[in-house]
Amino acid sequence: MERINALEPVFLDTLPENDALEYGKIYISRRHGISKHLCPDGCGTVSVLTFGKEDGWKLTESDGRIMVHPSVLETMCPHRAHYYITYNRIQWL
Repeated sequence: MERINALEPVFLDTLPENDALEYGKIYISRRHGISKHLCPDGCGTVSVLTFGKEDGWKLTESDGRIMVHPSVLETMCPHRAHYYITYNRIQWL
């Protein structure tokens, strides 16, 4: 897979299993305050983000677009991908 520069948000109550994740989509469960997506650098690493907790990320939604803060650092990714998700776009660091 090639590196991508955007993620499409998909809102669900329950997140899909890792083998059912589609590249380029971020699956978000508002109910459980968690999301999953495949690393946008194309390595296939599954990224899990928790929201609303002291040590988690903050999810902001606006007009069908999402922002995630702080940045995401994929420590399990071979390339240690580091990025922000801002209005569905990946901002590489």
